[in-house]
Amino acid sequence: MKKFRHITAILSLVAVSAVFDSCSKSFLEKPVLGSLSEEVLANDKGLQRLLIGTYAALDGQNVGGGTWESAPDNWIYGSVAGADAHKGSDATDQPPIDRIGTGNSDPSNGFFNAKWVANYEGIARANAVLRVAALAEDISAENLKLYQGEARFLRAHYYFDLKKMFNMVPYVDETVDYGTGIDKVPNNVDIWSKIEADFKYAQDNLPATQSSVGRANKWAAAAYLAKAGYEVEVFEKNPEIGGRARQLEVAEGY
Repeated sequence: MKKFRHITAILSLVAVSAVFDSCSKSFLEKPVLGSLSEEVLANDKGLQRLLIGTYAALDGQNVGGGTWESAPDNWIYGSVAGADAHKGSDATDQPPIDRIGTGNSDPSNGFFNAKWVANYEGIARANAVLRVAALAEDISAENLKLYQGEARFLRAHYYFDLKKMFNMVPYVDETVDYGTGIDKVPNNVDIWSKIEADFKYAQDNLPATQSSVGRANKWAAAAYLAKAGYEVEVFEKNPEIGGRARQLEVAEGY
């Protein structure tokens, strides 16, 4: 009887070990629930949804900050910083804006980080569209060109905003593997040429009118390309103009 129990116990252990061995290899190798792989999105509908997400980042909301620090109108960083507007209220209401308005800001001001994050979120979404577009099969050549043109327009828009605010910024495109981290991407290259290249691609490949209101088209890209060219010609190639503007600001007490 004891021998029988001993054999039974051994067989039970063997069975349990077999179950755990089979589970240990496959149980942890399951696809993440609630997530979509790029292969699943590599079609017309998937690209449409990714592109809508890229447009959604334009408002700067919930991707880097609240209604103030990452707002796309740049009221804080333009009008308030340039003394065309005053924050109003009192000193305890949005104090980081007061520091920006008086020229007493430094990198510890969280508003700058929020603006940075909001723009790079938009860039990440645009890159996702372009990366998945390269894998897409169930899509017409016309629609593929359209989605790529809009994604590149939006990416250029976000980089333009970063360039205006921070000048030398890291350039991350769809070829960079976000999974391995992007913290080592340097900011030692001027990105104007890349911004202009994206706007030029959008100008050459987008239609003059869109079927949906609010989408980028050929003329929006052309206008933005001209604006980028103006920035380069006037301020980058003629630094004395930018220097003179700064001198005037100092002279006027700004």
